[in-house]
Amino acid sequence: MRVMRLQARIRRGAGDGNGFLTMCLALALCLALVSACDLGNASTTPPVGQRTVTPGKGASPTSSPTQDAPTSVYFGTVDYSRNATNSGAVYALNAGDGSFRWMYPLGQSANAPTLAKGALYVTGQNRLFVALSTITGKALWKTQTPNVGALIDNDTPTSPVVSSGVALVASATSVGAEGVLTAYSVNSGAPLWTVTSPATCDYGQAVADAAQVYTSLSPACPPVQAQAFTLTGGTSVWKTPIDAAGGYGSTLYDGTLYLNSFGDVYALRASDGALLWHKTLQACSPGDDSAPSVANGMLYVGGCDSLDALTLSDGSLVWSVRLGHPIYWTSVGDGAVFVNPDDGMALQAYNAQNGSNLWEDTFDNLIPLTPVVVNGVVYLSANAPQIPGGTTTASACAYEIVAVQAKSGAAIWKFCGHSGTAWLTSVG
Repeated sequence: MRVMRLQARIRRGAGDGNGFLTMCLALALCLALVSACDLGNASTTPPVGQRTVTPGKGASPTSSPTQDAPTSVYFGTVDYSRNATNSGAVYALNAGDGSFRWMYPLGQSANAPTLAKGALYVTGQNRLFVALSTITGKALWKTQTPNVGALIDNDTPTSPVVSSGVALVASATSVGAEGVLTAYSVNSGAPLWTVTSPATCDYGQAVADAAQVYTSLSPACPPVQAQAFTLTGGTSVWKTPIDAAGGYGSTLYDGTLYLNSFGDVYALRASDGALLWHKTLQACSPGDDSAPSVANGMLYVGGCDSLDALTLSDGSLVWSVRLGHPIYWTSVGDGAVFVNPDDGMALQAYNAQNGSNLWEDTFDNLIPLTPVVVNGVVYLSANAPQIPGGTTTASACAYEIVAVQAKSGAAIWKFCGHSGTAWLTSVG
């Protein structure tokens, strides 16, 4: 659900009372390429004007690899303009130097892609759901998500969640309509089962393990509740009402489901939904539900205006850093916690053990989003804001895909795009 919240935040502008950013980020990505290419094929020729810039000294990671080095960075581009020319694409870049690999023209706004076992799974604004080869970018299969009513404010369905051969997609609908959670075969795209929410409700972003899928109902559907279904058939396993202001950012770890809802953090036992503990960090208005991150035996939560580290066992506060703005994304790796506060123009790194500030970067005055940490490198997308009326502010790039050293923030490479807004979630 956090990507949908981030997307909604950019569409409607900052709206946080300080008037700092009013963003719509209207886009028009590669229309000529979309019309010229078959929908089943990918282009290996980079769009005109898009390029990779590789800094010179200090460009290699300094930490020792802890897993296989990633080969590619994947991202989708979206268009929030309210017209008939919405377009979007899925890109693959070389993870080592940021060079262009391939681009798949989706023909509609693309949600953040999900990487799983050699394939990339992507949903589009107009109900398209496609699986792409990570090697060639060609479509392996295509299908449509359920038509359950007008999508909210041009929202796409959620990004797919993949587990044990099943891909799960939730569809948000207009007020008065129902939401659905659908399971698909990752081999063929065939629908396996669908569950439907009560009227006026919708399901949030799901998480899953080998046996069950976990999601939550929207705040429009009291009582707000977390739910679990069997992965194979969609049978309801448990429902746990939660006294919270709205939807959740959720993380599943070691048999426990952790949820963040506007400063209220919950730990539920994944097997039966029993409440293990509940921690209220700070009361705030709806809008801040970033998924918690787990590392170093701690739970890291972006709240109303702070970054908080809690114990996994009982939610006791280990440390807290007041940032003065809501946090919409947290990532942990290489001994640091990476956040992008809602004030916009910086990615900040904090020591994961004590919360001390390590570094921050403004990335050419672009808005950094969705950091992913792999082998001592932070990969992220950074997007140009817009001024009221939809005109992009002056910037050499409409968006950048950036790789920096996790320990210092030193630049490794960046990919410059001249049209679109990018959402990066997959590196591998």
